[in-house]
This record gives sequence, structure tokens and C-alpha cells, in this order.
Amino acid sequence: MGFPLPGVSLRIADEQNREVPEGEVGSIQVKGPNVFAGYWRMPEKNAQEFTSDGFFITGDMGMVDAQGYVRIVGRSKDMIISGGENIYPAEIENLLVTLSGVAECAVVGLPDVRWGEVPVAVLVRSPDAAGLGLTSDAVMQHLQSRIARYKLPRTIVLVDEMVRSPSGKPDYRWAKARGLTLGPESSAFSFGGMTDRAIVRRILVEAGAPPTDNDIDALLEHYLNALEQEVAGALGTKYQLLPGVTEVLDAVSDRANR
Repeated sequence: MGFPLPGVSLRIADEQNREVPEGEVGSIQVKGPNVFAGYWRMPEKNAQEFTSDGFFITGDMGMVDAQGYVRIVGRSKDMIISGGENIYPAEIENLLVTLSGVAECAVVGLPDVRWGEVPVAVLVRSPDAAGLGLTSDAVMQHLQSRIARYKLPRTIVLVDEMVRSPSGKPDYRWAKARGLTLGPESSAFSFGGMTDRAIVRRILVEAGAPPTDNDIDALLEHYLNALEQEVAGALGTKYQLLPGVTEVLDAVSDRANR
């Protein structure tokens, strides 16, 4: 973003409007002669969007570095809270668009019984060869070495086009609805908003093996056709402790015994 304009006071604040330490993410708040005085005859809205000491709450989340440079990381209303951790969709989106084959994208948060919310990425493939060959596994591999694990999308949804709002921006309400109705490729069932394919991918990552489509498909077939004891033997007792694995094994056992 850059530096604050001359004469403008800017601070990064927490939920109690207290200034946060340098380098921490918080709400961007501004005050100055070029900031509007408030909404006409809307005292309740003014109370929501202005602090008691006159700062305007912009709705943007960001940080200020040691040189005073301001960086925006996203909008507060778009922030995803997953397992108590804050995830900013813009950070993931900025990485996704650097992947060859991705024309545009939108990252949204979907409800999850275990984590509260989980990030889901809706991608439009480019019309070239890179786009035609793009897979959800390639997307995950691109992200895994670039962001923390808890920020990884739980689902990759590939679509032909992105619905846009009247302002021309991706329609995040549409993207969220799309994420709710479509799962990742070859998904067979889900638990707590996390598909079996995503769980298999997590197991392989934990095992130190970069997941490939063939690896995932092989374990998925094992999930869907084996008894719980056989799956446990194939994965190793250690991986039963990973989030979601126990539930998958129980589901497989129930299916096999029907």
C-alpha cells in the first residue's frame, strides 16, 4: 500500500481499538482532514465505524513495518477464523494467481464442525494448455511450501467462469455457495467439511511424501474397499491420530460391514 498521506494519522488496532505492536495484523484506522466526518443522520452507523477518539475504522486489515510502510492483508469481513487462527483470503489468492493455469480465484470460508470455518478456493482455469491441465493436486502442491498448513484450502473447486458483482469484482457470495455445492475432484464423502481426498492428502504430507493423483486415488480405493483394520495397517498407527483420520476409518468400517 505505502505510507500514510501527510497530515493523516494511521494506526493498526485490535478489537478494543488499542494500537498493536509493530508488524502485527490489526484493523486499519485513520483520522485526518481528508477523512469524512461521518454519515448524515446515522448515529448508530457512526458509532460502529468511528472510534471514541475520532478514528475511522476502514474495514481493512493490515500491518505497519519498521519503516512505517503499510501493507493491507485483507478485509475484516472476509477474514476466516479456523481453529482460533485468523486466515486472510487475499494472502492465499495472491499466491494462487502466480500459478500457471489459474486465470482468477476467490477464497472463502465455509462452516466446519471441527474448526469453525475452513478456507475453500474457487478457481477459474485459463484457456491455454496450462489451464486445461490444472488439477486440484497441482494447486495444493503450489501452496504447501508457501503458506502455513492451517491456511491451506480444504477444498479446491475448479469452475469455467467466475460470477461477478455489479462492481466487477468476484462475487464472494456466489463463490461461497459454489464451495458448498461442489467438492474436490473424485471426492467420495466428507466429514466436518473436510473431504476424504483432503484427508488422504494430509496423511501423505505428514508422511513426507508429496502427494500425487495416483497416490491419493490408491488410498481412496483402499478407504472405500477395506476394513478399518486393513486401512490402519496400510497407513500406520501414527496417522490415526491426525485430525479426521479416525472418523474416516470409522466410516469405512461401517460401509464394509453393511
